[in-house]
Amino acid sequence: MNDSDLSSVAYILALIVILAVIGPSIPFGPDNTIINPFSCMDLEGTIVDKEHEEDGGYKLFVELYGMNDSTPDVWNGYAVFVSNKTYHDYEVGYTYEQTVCDLVEYEEIKEMYLDLVNIGILIPT
Repeated sequence: MNDSDLSSVAYILALIVILAVIGPSIPFGPDNTIINPFSCMDLEGTIVDKEHEEDGGYKLFVELYGMNDSTPDVWNGYAVFVSNKTYHDYEVGYTYEQTVCDLVEYEEIKEMYLDLVNIGILIPT
């Protein structure tokens, strides 16, 4: 074995050890879904506005139920990126109930995946 083979084996063994150590502490996601449970939440509220951007982004602005009205100058809600179908299925005033995840965390996980592909630990299919 040459040095590059040994370093690849070392990376794989380190990854196995890390997963074995943190594996039991990783929470399970909802049944029958492929959602990352780390920063996902159930969102329920009323759609107060819709926006379609030229680059293909569809957003619904959702005002959450049960928010405190003591700060009227602060909007208590979410801008949710949705598919074309969802955008056209919902209108202003409709109730929106979905599980949403943080886009920043998704991008971080995607970057880690690409790093693992680039160093040769993962092989894309």
